Amino acid sequence: MEQLIFGLIVDGAVIIVESVVFQISGSKKHHPDIVRLNQEQMDENVLESAKRMMSSATFGQIIILIVYLPIMALVGIEGKMFRPHGTGCYFCPYRSSNTFLTWVPMASSLFLSKSTDHKPGFSERLMEWMQKIFNPAIDFALKRKLLVSASAIALRIQPGSFSGWAVNLFRSLKRVTLPPELLLFREVR
Repeated sequence: MEQLIFGLIVDGAVIIVESVVFQISGSKKHHPDIVRLNQEQMDENVLESAKRMMSSATFGQIIILIVYLPIMALVGIEGKMFRPHGTGCYFCPYRSSNTFLTWVPMASSLFLSKSTDHKPGFSERLMEWMQKIFNPAIDFALKRKLLVSASAIALRIQPGSFSGWAVNLFRSLKRVTLPPELLLFREVR
């Protein structure tokens, strides 16, 4: 559970920093003669990209808060089990918003590289390689929509296909009996 809470804390900051890095590398397209930004240009790029991303980062945090409201309303055993987690997940985005609205843009302006040169990294090369494989497959599927749709339906309907393992899994689960201590809902006798 701590990993989820840590992810909620870092989420807004990651969005802002990615936007700043994208803005800096994109400034090379707008100003081809600039190789390295000065501090004033860096501040302008950070301000522009942070303003653009603040609404989406804040909106994401609000969605998280709305999702965890029902957990806060649980009562009984469920409330005792899940309310501490819901409370932590409810206050983390609220408290982290102060960080990604103020400190992260300032730290990005000071500590990120001001160089506008962009060298593709491992992840970009991997994504380019995957797109070389994926794009022809998508083109094939879009040109032959009826064939692809019929194949998908045939695979779904055909007995013993991909859906057969799920049926067997649920049949085997019916044979499993749990001890009464692990059941949340027990029959009242």
